[in-house]
Amino acid sequence: MREVINGLRQQRNDLIKQIKENKYRLYYKESEKAGITKMLNETQDTTDFKKISYLKRLKNRLEFKISTSPLSLKEEKDIARKVNEVNEELSKSMKFVRMKRKLELVEKDIVQYQTSVTDLNEKISAIDLKLDDYFSKLRALSRSGRKPGEYQHRERQYKEHGHGEDNRKYEVKETPNFSIEDIVVIKKPKASKQ
Repeated sequence: MREVINGLRQQRNDLIKQIKENKYRLYYKESEKAGITKMLNETQDTTDFKKISYLKRLKNRLEFKISTSPLSLKEEKDIARKVNEVNEELSKSMKFVRMKRKLELVEKDIVQYQTSVTDLNEKISAIDLKLDDYFSKLRALSRSGRKPGEYQHRERQYKEHGHGEDNRKYEVKETPNFSIEDIVVIKKPKASKQ
């Protein structure tokens, strides 16, 4: 039975470690969410969705032109430079969209960690109930292992040696009489000079 109890204790300790890790990750994700939300509020006003869609269409047209049209080497280099410029501008403009997607992923992670912590707490509660049950069984077994009357014999010895209530002698001690004036020094206020 002690092996079962030790096994349950080890499971409980492992679950507590997992809860601590999940709570740490949850705290990290919540701070990340706060930072992303703050950045989104700042960049939301400057984001132009029409410009983003225009840049995407332009990029697609230029790439299509490079791949399908017979161009000279110079024309192809010019279009490739233009594609790179459009990519840079597009990545700057897409910052808001990427942050919004990242915020959604972070929120999903937060929900996942919260449910994980809740599940682990429920598992710990179940293990605690099992441990309580095993401890009560263990106590019952240790009590049942004693011989009948052994416990009463010990109680009798305890009382005979002056530890029981019957053999206690209480002496009533007189308390000395004194007044508060004996303890506290009362100072009179000084007369003010007029």
